[in-house]
Amino acid sequence: MDAPLVIRFTPDRKDYILASRTLATKSTGFMIIAGLILLAMIAAAVVLIFPAVGTAVWRNTAFVVLLVGAFYIVYFLAIIPWQLSRAYKSNEYLQKARTLTFSESGVTMAVGENTSNLLWENFKHVISGSGFYLLVYVGENRVYPFIPKRAFTAEASEEAFLALLEEKDIPLR
Repeated sequence: MDAPLVIRFTPDRKDYILASRTLATKSTGFMIIAGLILLAMIAAAVVLIFPAVGTAVWRNTAFVVLLVGAFYIVYFLAIIPWQLSRAYKSNEYLQKARTLTFSESGVTMAVGENTSNLLWENFKHVISGSGFYLLVYVGENRVYPFIPKRAFTAEASEEAFLALLEEKDIPLR
């Protein structure tokens, strides 16, 4: 690496929502739970649509399962984005410009006047989402910095970023 790669951007509310959804949908645990809920909802719908299947207790249970499943869907698609939007509006720190400097020793992340040094060996992987990259860092604390693709000022800087990940053996998912 000749010179450090510097990426600057100011996140918007949609960035946090997309990062949250991508992190959830790329999580094995979340996908297993989502699959189980979906299967339970399908089974519950079958019990409710075809009264000959099961007993009255099954129908009552099926109704509760559908309500709980619907709540989880609404929570994931509407409530979490609403909460993130409110947090973004009320927290100036979330709105501050970010500068990520990629060097041989690691990544320096500056948010406003706060600076963190993230060592390469603590990066587990990078998730490529629609329109951004989500870096998964597990050191003393878990940190999930993201970089919107709009932050890459030239095609070469995104290519340099991807080449750097490959050089440092950080998997891209």
